[in-house]
Amino acid sequence: MDCLTLNNPAVQQLAWACFSPPLIRVGDYQSDTDEIIDFHVLLTPERKEWLQELDSYPAPLLEWLASRNSQRLGIRFERLWSFFFQHDHNFAVLASNLPVRDKGSTLGEFDLLVEDRIDGETYHLELALKYYLQIPEPTQELDSYWIGPDGKDSLQRKVQHMIEHQLELGSTTAGTNVLVKAGTSEYRKAMIFRGWLFRSQYNSRPLPSVIADQEQVHTWMRLRDFIEDVSSAENWQLLNRSEWISARPDQFDSRNHNHATLLRDLEMEIQSTGRPQLLVLCEQEDGWIRPDRRLFVTPDNWLAGVT
Repeated sequence: MDCLTLNNPAVQQLAWACFSPPLIRVGDYQSDTDEIIDFHVLLTPERKEWLQELDSYPAPLLEWLASRNSQRLGIRFERLWSFFFQHDHNFAVLASNLPVRDKGSTLGEFDLLVEDRIDGETYHLELALKYYLQIPEPTQELDSYWIGPDGKDSLQRKVQHMIEHQLELGSTTAGTNVLVKAGTSEYRKAMIFRGWLFRSQYNSRPLPSVIADQEQVHTWMRLRDFIEDVSSAENWQLLNRSEWISARPDQFDSRNHNHATLLRDLEMEIQSTGRPQLLVLCEQEDGWIRPDRRLFVTPDNWLAGVT
C-alpha cells in the first residue's frame, strides 16, 4: 500500500515507519558469530485495512503520540513502532525503553522486547531513524563517510554502536537480570534501521554495498549552489522537522511554488539554525501529494564543521 494514499500525516508516518524498506543490510556488518537479523513486517491485506480504518479515525494514534510528545524524531519513530506492535494481533509487547543499570550506572536500555505470537520467538529490537550525507573526501571505508546533518554522527559509528553495545546489553549480567525480570531468557537480536541517504552532487563515488534500497538515496548541495540551480526546478517544498520521518509534506503548500518565497524561507531557516534543511520535490496527482525527489540543502560552510 502506498502510504501517500492516506490522509492523516501521523498515519502516513506510521505506514512509512513500519512498511518502508530497510536502509541497510545488517548482515554486511556482522561477523560469522553474530546473529542479528533485519526485522521487517509484511503489509498484509489485514494491515492495509487497519491503516485505512485508522486513517478514518486516527484519534488512538494521535493520543498515543501525544502521551510522549518529543521533538526527537528517533523517539517518535519508536512510538510509531510501539503503536503498531500493540495493535497487531501477531505481536505482544513485553517491554519498551527498559533501562539496564549496574551499581548505580545506566548501561543502556532495551528499545523493545516483542513476542511474535506466530513463531513463538522473542525479539530484542533496536531501532534507528537516520539521515546521512555523503562526504566527498576519498576513503576506503565508504560507509564511514556518510555523516549526519549535525556533522558528528556517521553511518558506520551508528551501526557499530547498535551491534557492539545496544544489542549486546542482554549479554551483560545486569542485562540478563533485567530480561529475566521481564519474563524472557531466550531471544533473538534484531535491528530496525530506516531513513534516507543523500549523495554529494560534488563527486560520483560509489554507494556502499550495505545499502539495501537505492531508492532511499537522494542528493545534497550547498545553499549557494541551490540558489543558482533552483530556477530549473518546480514545486520544491521546505519540510518542517516533524515531516522528516516520511520525508513528505503534510500538505501541498502552493506558496512554495514561488521561488523567491522558498529561497527566503530556506535562507532564514539555515541562518537561524545553522543546520542543513530537507526539501522535497512534489507533484499533485489525482488529489494526492507524490514526492519525487528529496534534497538536503546545507549551509555553505557545513563541511568545515564536520568531525
